[in-house]
Amino acid sequence: MPELVVGAAGEQGEFPADEQDELQEQEEEQTQEPEGKFTEAPEVAEIARDLLNEHHGHLAEARICYLFRLGTWVSKGDVVLGKAYKVSDRDKYLHGYDFLIIVNKDYWPALTEDQRVALVD
Repeated sequence: MPELVVGAAGEQGEFPADEQDELQEQEEEQTQEPEGKFTEAPEVAEIARDLLNEHHGHLAEARICYLFRLGTWVSKGDVVLGKAYKVSDRDKYLHGYDFLIIVNKDYWPALTEDQRVALVD
């Protein structure tokens, strides 16, 4: 079924096939990892669980949120691979987490397992 659009005057019409293809490509580009967005990081959480059990028992009860950051992440001219934050009391109340760990998704695949462990630790 052809897509319908509402024009400036409120009339409905169809895009020509070539314009439909172009619009679909634009929509696909917009859904691909936009800059400054976040997604869950289960791989990071798995590494962290092992590290917490083995080396950081004092954090066993801490609620930690692990996220990937998508897109460019630069600070003072340097690429940021990751950051850890202690959550404010207000944010802890609102979201329930004690800490927030954010890892650069663009660089994660290029890291060796040892580098990943070092980054999360």
